[in-house]
Amino acid sequence: MARMYLYLYLEVFLMLLPRIGRAQEPERPDLYYVTVDPETGYDIIVWLPSPSSNVTYYEIGIAQINPPDPFYLLPIGQVYPPDTEFINTNTESGLHSVGYSVWATNDMGGGLVFPSLFDEPDSTIFLPEPVIDSCSATITLEWNDYNTWRGQIEEYNILWRIDGGPWSVIASLDEGINSYTRTLQADRNYDIYVEVAHTDGIRRSKSNMQSVNTDYMNPGPEWINADYATISEDNTIDLSFTIGSSGTYQYSLLRSSGIAGPYTTVYEFESSDTRIAYRDPVAFQSGVFYYRLVVLNSCGLPGDSSNMANNILLNGTLNNLNVILDWNDYSDWYGGVQNYTVTRTVGVENPVVDVVYTGPMTGFNDDISLLVNHLDPYENRICYRVEAVENVNKFSIQGRSISNQTCVSVNSEIRVPNAIIPNDPDPEISNFEPIFEFEPEHYEIIVYNRLGLKIWEGSGPWDGTVNGNFVPEGVYLYYIRIFNRSSDIVELNGKLTIIYR
Repeated sequence: MARMYLYLYLEVFLMLLPRIGRAQEPERPDLYYVTVDPETGYDIIVWLPSPSSNVTYYEIGIAQINPPDPFYLLPIGQVYPPDTEFINTNTESGLHSVGYSVWATNDMGGGLVFPSLFDEPDSTIFLPEPVIDSCSATITLEWNDYNTWRGQIEEYNILWRIDGGPWSVIASLDEGINSYTRTLQADRNYDIYVEVAHTDGIRRSKSNMQSVNTDYMNPGPEWINADYATISEDNTIDLSFTIGSSGTYQYSLLRSSGIAGPYTTVYEFESSDTRIAYRDPVAFQSGVFYYRLVVLNSCGLPGDSSNMANNILLNGTLNNLNVILDWNDYSDWYGGVQNYTVTRTVGVENPVVDVVYTGPMTGFNDDISLLVNHLDPYENRICYRVEAVENVNKFSIQGRSISNQTCVSVNSEIRVPNAIIPNDPDPEISNFEPIFEFEPEHYEIIVYNRLGLKIWEGSGPWDGTVNGNFVPEGVYLYYIRIFNRSSDIVELNGKLTIIYR
């Protein structure tokens, strides 16, 4: 009898089993995102917990192709609540995109296991090996969509690091753009991955990392130092560059009239020298110029470049015996500017040279009131130059750059009377001549009547007579040339009134 009751119990239990299973089946957990850790290559699966309280563990499955079905899930691990994250260390996401899903399981023991439903799998972003064009020095990246976020993708970010440095975002692309091209530098190590950002501002999924070495892109010399740009003796611009390693390389010398460019090619050449000098025939008066020396790769395209070199343009104005000087900064020495030195030269035949300023500023005012030579205006020519000096840089080089020369001339006052009385006994009143604060080399006077006819010419005072006779009263015109012991000539003209007592 007992055995009959047992059979009846089992039969009822088997009839009720589907209904019991549905009651014991947990609610589905929502897959939040999957991502790759670019550094380790591990896949990370994150989900939201099931709202059911009867979850024994979560099962993580990897999607497998199983024709004719779209896929089936191969269980790869279990996670016990409250944890909602799984790390797959045995991954192929560096070879192709990998799909994952997760479901909740109620294990009642005795072989009674009730799994929940599961989401469609999320697939990792796969970044294949980049396509590199060594001639154009470019890299092209392509990657798959994060398919379950379609329509909810804020952007794709491209990140890289160079030579093990910090990661940086080099581009942000809209949804639907799954390729990107960027130039590379030679002789560098690049690590690159792609990141997709959800519009919720929280979720982000990363791709596998690809590493690229560009040693093969004709790296050129180890370094190039722009030693200086300086004004030459013939007022053009001299340039010097030091090359950090021996070898024969192709170069392009670039010039710009602005620190930010654009740059144009001045000269292309091949050289095996470790020091390269060039004289640019451009006239410095037209402005400040900026130069770079660039190595060309085997395809003739630009690679590494030097720092920038620029000339110094010195300007000077004279204001009430105060010379106001200003000049532009020397912008891009690796060692920075140690100081600027202003040199002053006074005179021509017997010049006196002095250093009047040394310091970091790019301007200087010079009081020259005590330097004026009233006896010899030719020696009142005062000229200035500025020299910039670099701190010894990381290549043990110290650059120097000299500016153009700017000069001012201090002319002592010359006064000319506007009227004379020829019949006055006082020669200071009766004679017409310039009045000087100095002794000129000589001067010449020409007098014209009102019709413009020359009536007198001489190299001394005019007493108001022509051929021994006083000229009539009236207004006359004069022209004076004054020679000041130099090639400089002072020319004066005006009106002179003749009156008599």
